Amino acid sequence: MSDQQPVYGIYMKGETIMITKDMIIGDVISEHPELVRAFFANGMMCIGCPASQGESIEAAAQVHGLDGDALVAALNEALA
Repeated sequence: MSDQQPVYGIYMKGETIMITKDMIIGDVISEHPELVRAFFANGMMCIGCPASQGESIEAAAQVHGLDGDALVAALNEALA
């Protein structure tokens, strides 16, 4: 059994919030608007487009030729 628990679409591992590739960009931004800068800094400029409201971080990264794992790592680092 995993120790990750959903908290408003964001996963917590212990007391640490964890962003994952399967999360929807719009949900992540709604819960953590401070991550907009981290998305921009890592090449994800379309966070306000309608597709981002239903698109996972992984899917958007693939469409834009970005490394989804690196993007998620940067988002989690920005939350730390």
